[in-house]
Amino acid sequence: MSSLQLVSAIEEAIAVDERFVWMDVGPHRRVLVRSKDADKNRSAIVSEEVDSLLNSDTLAQYVWPSADYMCKWVHKNKHLFHGKTVLELGSGTGVVGFTVSQYASSVVLTDCSAVSLALLNLTKGEGAFSNCIVSHLCWGDAKELDLVKQLASLDTFDIVIGSDVFYFNFSLHAGLKTARDALGSTGTFYCGSVARSERMEDELQEVPMKYGFGLQSFEEVDSFQLYSWAL
Repeated sequence: MSSLQLVSAIEEAIAVDERFVWMDVGPHRRVLVRSKDADKNRSAIVSEEVDSLLNSDTLAQYVWPSADYMCKWVHKNKHLFHGKTVLELGSGTGVVGFTVSQYASSVVLTDCSAVSLALLNLTKGEGAFSNCIVSHLCWGDAKELDLVKQLASLDTFDIVIGSDVFYFNFSLHAGLKTARDALGSTGTFYCGSVARSERMEDELQEVPMKYGFGLQSFEEVDSFQLYSWAL
């Protein structure tokens, strides 16, 4: 099946899968995520391909610790997003992106995971996120980024956000390149991360400079780190 057909098939499976539940992110706003309750029943109506993806591509289905911290940070710093156009990298469930949409002019939530795109579409289908767009995006793919910009009717974004999106060196480089190419000359990248290794912490301090980013501010709460990089 085509990529669009696959996403649609996953949406149908998730819609009747008790493992997925609604999580409130604001007044009259909720996001579909996978429950951590192991006793929930899986969907009985699902193809082998969809079942395999739901069992293997799990990173995109859960709300991870960094997202909780970053959502609190967004609410606290909502003035940063007022009237802004925002691109989210590695949206996963979209908890952070949909939270930002309460304050931003528009938000484009992106991921390369078909499971993520299905979740994002189902959440957007609830009707509370009219200023949001969902799109596939592979980091480092300039043509695909151009398509995302066309979809949003924008030449550049004011802000890029990402929560717990960098685990490996190669993905850090690809993500930073995409963020740089998405932003205008005065754009900002807000990146939330949970400290997992000294190596990655060092790279998050050093690698952004290679792509023209300067560290504007840095905040740390428990194991959560929030980097604000400006061009």
